[in-house]
Amino acid sequence: MRKYYHFAFIILMFLGLLASCSHHEQKYRIGVSQCSDDIWRDKQNSELQIGAYFHDNVELRFAVAYDSDERQIQQIDSLVETGIDLLIVAPNQVSTISPAIDRAYDKGIPVIVFERKTNTKKYTAYMGADNYEMGHLMGEYVATRLNERGRIIEVMGLKGSSPAIERHNGFREAIAEHPGIQVVATLQGDWTEPTAYNTVKQWLNKDKGAEKIDLVFGMNDRTAMGARKAFEEAGGPLPLFCGIDGLPGENGGIRLVQDSLLDASYIYPTHGDQLLQLAVDILEGKPYKKETKLMSALVTQENARVLLMESEEIMRQSYNLEQLHEKANEYQAQLGNQRTLIFVALAAIFLLLALLVGIYMYYLQRARIQDERMEMEREQLDFYTQVSHELRTPLTLIQGPLDQLLRTNDFRNASDEARELFTIVRRNTHHLTGIVNKMLDAQVGTPIQEMTSAQVDAITVSHPIAVPAAATEQDEDAPTVLIVDDNADIRTYLRSILQG
Repeated sequence: MRKYYHFAFIILMFLGLLASCSHHEQKYRIGVSQCSDDIWRDKQNSELQIGAYFHDNVELRFAVAYDSDERQIQQIDSLVETGIDLLIVAPNQVSTISPAIDRAYDKGIPVIVFERKTNTKKYTAYMGADNYEMGHLMGEYVATRLNERGRIIEVMGLKGSSPAIERHNGFREAIAEHPGIQVVATLQGDWTEPTAYNTVKQWLNKDKGAEKIDLVFGMNDRTAMGARKAFEEAGGPLPLFCGIDGLPGENGGIRLVQDSLLDASYIYPTHGDQLLQLAVDILEGKPYKKETKLMSALVTQENARVLLMESEEIMRQSYNLEQLHEKANEYQAQLGNQRTLIFVALAAIFLLLALLVGIYMYYLQRARIQDERMEMEREQLDFYTQVSHELRTPLTLIQGPLDQLLRTNDFRNASDEARELFTIVRRNTHHLTGIVNKMLDAQVGTPIQEMTSAQVDAITVSHPIAVPAAATEQDEDAPTVLIVDDNADIRTYLRSILQG
């Protein structure tokens, strides 16, 4: 029986292995190291997550450094230690984060640098917009907007970050081609609105000629809005304000341009879904570009409304996609539960079948053993019967002649001692014959007559047959008897009895 339980256990193990293997797929863990936390990166993170919806085998692990070099270095090292298959990183500054990137790359982890550049060559791919071109196009727009003449202020991004450096270089080179445009001040910011507000406010308090400023260029929309608040508090005519990011949404640059809070912005593309696809291509060994430049566009009063409508539609579709993904996850969870129940049910059915087969085989085995036991008992009984018959024949040949001898004159004339001995022999012979007859009665279930000289016609004669004498010298009234027995002594003895 144990072997059938073992068989059932093997079936259960096979079903469990089948259930686990049916969903087996290479799982990729991608670490995302963001240098900062803002609405631009929130949008990009959302796009990365949406991109992951199309790759069930991708797990994203996000880390935000909040503009801290030390924190970002620690986070990159931590992501590597936890075991990631690829690193996506937006370096806070050009040089400070490079050692952490090098350590990850040297451990065989592919590295994608996005949005911001680093001075290390140890990376697998780069994806981002052309910040120099953004700055240059914004400089040309400013010159055109001011009719080639005016005073402007530039509010920088984080010092040492590649977007700030490249946007500044592009902007200043474009402005340099228009002598009528004067850059009154280049103020240092850090991409945040509060810092831009404080920096511009301090400058306004020092420079009483602020009313002469025609335009403020903030290197992102938040910086431009911080500068606007400082000018609004200072009073007087407001200059024009331009930024970069051009995000959709309630507080995004496109809405700010449409509401005339900003004169222009420049869409800085996030393309998180494209970024994730690049990561998957690298992990799966597919062809990919080493350098990917993202396209961008200028946002002005003329196109802000259309761009906003398009962006809001994209956001709405993204929201719908997220809802669909959540529902798909729910359905997938339900399907997984149903699949588990099905496997459990199948396992129970197989176990029950195995148990039934085991019980059936067990009873077959018992029946076979019972048949073998009965056959053995039958053989023993046959042997026992055969032995009993073999004993009865010589006992008959002893008992019959002995009884016949005791009725002769020789016995009557024998001495008392001889008669006593004959009597003892006769008594024990009868006793032994009774025992043998009882043994035969127990075996065949029918009484066996005791063989005596008076009942000789009832023993060992299977089929007494009357044989008429054809032509004989005997008395025609005397019967003719056919004696049938396989023992010669029995035949001789019976002939001696019957021949008279």
